[in-house]
Amino acid sequence: MQITDLLPLNRAQTYFINALLSLMKKKPYQNITVQELSDTAQYDRRTYYRYFNSKEDILRLYCSHILGEMALMMKSESPLTFQSGIIAYFNFWEKYIPFLRLLQQNNLLHFLEDEQDELLYYHVGIFVQTEIPQQLESVPPISKYAFYFTSGGLWNTLVHWIKEEPRRSPKEITEYILTIFTEIGKIVSKQAESYL
Repeated sequence: MQITDLLPLNRAQTYFINALLSLMKKKPYQNITVQELSDTAQYDRRTYYRYFNSKEDILRLYCSHILGEMALMMKSESPLTFQSGIIAYFNFWEKYIPFLRLLQQNNLLHFLEDEQDELLYYHVGIFVQTEIPQQLESVPPISKYAFYFTSGGLWNTLVHWIKEEPRRSPKEITEYILTIFTEIGKIVSKQAESYL
């Protein structure tokens, strides 16, 4: 789970991220100190405070890095459809399951969940779909709620999926989701007909 130079992180940031991930495998997140992070990263505390105010800042930077990588991957999907986007989402997270489980063990999945809407929009959405507004607040209400509905559904499915043993394939999960949307569409159509 060592990070790469795929996105622009300097050496100190990379070492502090790797130090945090390494320490989280050995002890609870809340017990990790700045001194331990500095020692493990082999940088002094001044360097830590040059880049971070807290351990949460390290996690936020790492999550941004991961989602930047997701954006590059989604950008390469051609054409990017609803179906290919869902498969790509689960294919992508499959290689980060150890990180997601590490967050889960430390009761930190909520951290990524709390950040995911903004991170997905700013690190994936804008990059992949350049025609959408630069600010999430500027998105028309119906599109905004569609975004929240979809990202929330994907997130909850992901959280369940990482706990599964054996885990279903990204293709299977996508088929389930598409089937669910099809069934919802049928229900909505039936209800709409009853009002006519």
